[in-house]
Amino acid sequence: MFSTTTLVDISQLIVSFVIIWIAAGVLIRSVEKLSKLLRFSQFMLSLFLLGTATSFPEIAVLINSLILKQPEVSMGNLVGGQIFLLFLIIPLLAIVTRGMKLLKEMQGRLLILILAVIAAPLLTLIDGRVQVGEGVLTLSLYLIFVVIFSRKMTVLERIKKKFVPPKNMNVWAELARVATCVIVLFAATQLAIRGVTGLSVHLQLHPFLVSMVIMSLGTNLPEFSLVMRAAMRNKRDIALGNYIGSATMNTLLWAILSIVARGNITLSSSVTPMIMLIAVGLIVFWWFCRTQKQLNVKEGIILISVYVAFLVMTYWLELGF
Repeated sequence: MFSTTTLVDISQLIVSFVIIWIAAGVLIRSVEKLSKLLRFSQFMLSLFLLGTATSFPEIAVLINSLILKQPEVSMGNLVGGQIFLLFLIIPLLAIVTRGMKLLKEMQGRLLILILAVIAAPLLTLIDGRVQVGEGVLTLSLYLIFVVIFSRKMTVLERIKKKFVPPKNMNVWAELARVATCVIVLFAATQLAIRGVTGLSVHLQLHPFLVSMVIMSLGTNLPEFSLVMRAAMRNKRDIALGNYIGSATMNTLLWAILSIVARGNITLSSSVTPMIMLIAVGLIVFWWFCRTQKQLNVKEGIILISVYVAFLVMTYWLELGF
């Protein structure tokens, strides 16, 4: 049986996750409305704007973890988020939509660049240490990604950036909703961090691992809702662009955290075999996308099995069977 304090920590996590779900949902809807002011292609819009919007919970966790001097919580959340998006959310989208054809922005060398940006934080953890130099290199890789994909916007898209509010939309009201949701997210994520920290102490687990498995689930709840919305509205390109944007934003946040924390982040000794498993999964992900330039239902199930194997390995290494 769990102790009273452990139940309190679990309750804090549940309450914070519910608040994050609601606030992030309102935030995303407001950003979607405001995004109509900028006439970009749907993929580019979702890649940069919506990807950033759905990453607000991660941003809030990063800032609060630095304030509370618990950088391991944010590190675990970001790493777990990468794994969660690549091996659960994106494959789930492929299954729900009965096959997902990759857009031209995710083919060939561009696909390699995207996966390299997403994988960089994971691969640098193989030695179980986080160093400032790795953060700088990862940040440089992210900036290269931004420059290359920004150039994919056509000249016409750049010219059409006009502040023309759509009809029946109150810009100031939407901005007020965004500001309110950001404040609520910061409060909710601070509550979640306290819950993760307390839970790791009571269960005698490393906060990095608790955050990597549990916190990443809560901060990526908005992506879950986008899967169903994409399936119902047949807007796979928007959902996929958002997921890639969210995953690459995690890389940026990881680089910032590594630099600001100045390498003062300790990781669990069991992280190395987990990261090696995910490295194999990344190769499988790339191979599936490369062969037919799409993800079918069968391949989606195989990728989800990698996530299940990751959870089983985590449990086995930390708690034993």
